[in-house]
Amino acid sequence: MNRYHCILATILTAVVSTAIADDRPGFTSLLNGKDLTGWKVPEGDGGHWKVVDGVIDYDASSEAAGNKSLWTEESFGDFVLRLEWRFKRTSGLYPMPTILPDGSLKTDADGKVIKIPTPNADSGILLRGNSQVNLWCWPVGSGELWSVRNDKSLPAELRAAAVPKVHADKPVGQWNAMEITMKGDRVTVVLNGQKVIDGARMPGVVASGPIGLQHHGGPAKGRPGEMSPASSMIQFRGVSIKRLGGSPAADQDGFTTLFDGKNLDRWITGPGKPWVIEDGLIALKREMDGGLHNAGYLWTRETYGDFVLDLEYKIPERANSGVFIRTADLNDPVFTGIEIQVANSFGQPTCNRGGTAGAVYDCVAPIENAVKKPGQWNQCRITCRDNRIEIVLNGRPVVDMDLDRWTKPNENPDGSKNKFPTAMKDFARTGHIGLQDHGRPVWYRNIRVKRLEE
Repeated sequence: MNRYHCILATILTAVVSTAIADDRPGFTSLLNGKDLTGWKVPEGDGGHWKVVDGVIDYDASSEAAGNKSLWTEESFGDFVLRLEWRFKRTSGLYPMPTILPDGSLKTDADGKVIKIPTPNADSGILLRGNSQVNLWCWPVGSGELWSVRNDKSLPAELRAAAVPKVHADKPVGQWNAMEITMKGDRVTVVLNGQKVIDGARMPGVVASGPIGLQHHGGPAKGRPGEMSPASSMIQFRGVSIKRLGGSPAADQDGFTTLFDGKNLDRWITGPGKPWVIEDGLIALKREMDGGLHNAGYLWTRETYGDFVLDLEYKIPERANSGVFIRTADLNDPVFTGIEIQVANSFGQPTCNRGGTAGAVYDCVAPIENAVKKPGQWNQCRITCRDNRIEIVLNGRPVVDMDLDRWTKPNENPDGSKNKFPTAMKDFARTGHIGLQDHGRPVWYRNIRVKRLEE
């Protein structure tokens, strides 16, 4: 190494050290500058997520079969996240529309969306396990809340608030400084000193979850050596976080953590203990025979009447499980509890009350098949208040059930038959919460409950 290279190496080392150091009050660094300790590298990634010269480097080519994004091992509720990111290069010309301030797309005189091929790269910061803050080369700028802007069922003002107020991105190759503040369901994004998103709402966002660095795009199909024109050719550095509220997020706003990733102290485990903790998740470990194992359910020690239950679950293909609520008799859960279906119904064209995720089993079909692809995490919120049961799956309201309409044994309000010898209106209005053992693999995390005034 000659003298010039020695000097350059010294300068680069100093720059990297400055980037990863974090002595700001209350902030904790999520990157040690050496390796990906504290992060969950996708299984089978093949070394594409890595640390190079003190920064997280990604080439959009993860070989993982499932989710290819990089996630923190810890979960976070309310927080301030600070980081720097840059695209190493663009990956092709993308047919890029123009996003207008109200969240709609610019069209021509015939109403057709105008798309202009533009050099592009694409990634994102994933909040609480799913919700996305966009990083890209679009004219509107980074910071956009993709899922909110694109949800046409939301009020116009919510969609408009998800659109960046100013294009604050630096040119490709230069570092961008970003600060994301998450409080409840509201998000504020500051990019390079400019506030681009100001307290926008993310309806349906879960109360707590990991932070992710998004995979996007990848090798172009049928074109060896080429990348798709929306690939995450990106680097991150200086990633640090500050929890807000002065206490663990899982204990704020009246919620109680039922599973913290460490133990099952709040749960009753059955014979053989088929439920285990695996990498901070609740996992079912048994001979996968597809059978119904009533004695193998996992039950809360306490009972709940009116409440809000937040949880996340992941299922493979051919999955079958369920979340039971208000279960009166733990020896007879299928006839004394209300089951919210956990199933791999992704891609099914129609919804039914038996095999579609989010259904109240044998009683109510969801209005939408909102489950994600097998292997991806689903966010579920169940609200019980007296005779009303509401279910939101991945931010989409799918069930609004009035138990008082189920007045006859073995019969639904529309005259179809169900399996229950007791009319649903006469079911207990308080009971245990349970996770069903149906002899198929399933994983749960971030389980929290909030009692409502009764």
